[in-house]
Amino acid sequence: MVYSPRYSKENKKTIPSYFIAYSTLRSTYTKGKIAYENDGVYYLNKDEIKIIALKKANELLGSSYKSVKEMLFCPLSFEKEISLREKIIRNFYSLSTIVIIDEVKDATFEIFCKSKTYSDVRENLVKIR
Repeated sequence: MVYSPRYSKENKKTIPSYFIAYSTLRSTYTKGKIAYENDGVYYLNKDEIKIIALKKANELLGSSYKSVKEMLFCPLSFEKEISLREKIIRNFYSLSTIVIIDEVKDATFEIFCKSKTYSDVRENLVKIR
């Protein structure tokens, strides 16, 4: 999986956003509102996008980031991102978009995430005499 530019907007204002590993969108852009919240995880009404506040991420990770900008400059290890994905979705193989922002407000969100996935095919070759 290759990542390139990704960010989110809240009411047309770009906000610091941390995308967890394996976050993908069907296209590069989507727009939605919060449909519901469950245990600190906010679900958008489109594309299975989950948004969590930094406070909830710190709680799940046992970390103490003060802002998403700090998280962007001192990112989580890949293993911690996968662990966080598993705690939120209960399936770390999911490609649903998970975004961490400083504070979740009732707003319209625009998500830009340009990602590309590649299939991994493995074959077993058997030597026959």
